[in-house]
Amino acid sequence: MLSASDRSYSRRDTATLLVCVALALVVLLMPPALGQGIAASLRETLLGPALWLQARAQEGRTSRARFAAVAAERDSAAMAAQFVPVLTAENARLRELLALGRRLAAGYVAAEVLHQSSVT
Repeated sequence: MLSASDRSYSRRDTATLLVCVALALVVLLMPPALGQGIAASLRETLLGPALWLQARAQEGRTSRARFAAVAAERDSAAMAAQFVPVLTAENARLRELLALGRRLAAGYVAAEVLHQSSVT
């Protein structure tokens, strides 16, 4: 069995529902020009903060997408630059000038340091 406070909440909920349905019917039966004016004023006042947040979220999504595209282009350009014959020849000449393999007593493995695409 419902207590008195539960019944009052139930009555309030029912009244709120009925008011919303009545307002929706009134707006549906209005001339379109008047309905558009009401919708515009609601958008500018009550829905303004929500619409502002939506716009900022959209900007964030497009900014991240543009950043990812630029990072992919940069990585592709860096990879292509590694295989340019002039650079390959220069790297071989510089390695020979260093003569690092002959100076080290222990063996070594040549490696390249790769950048991380995310900020650390």
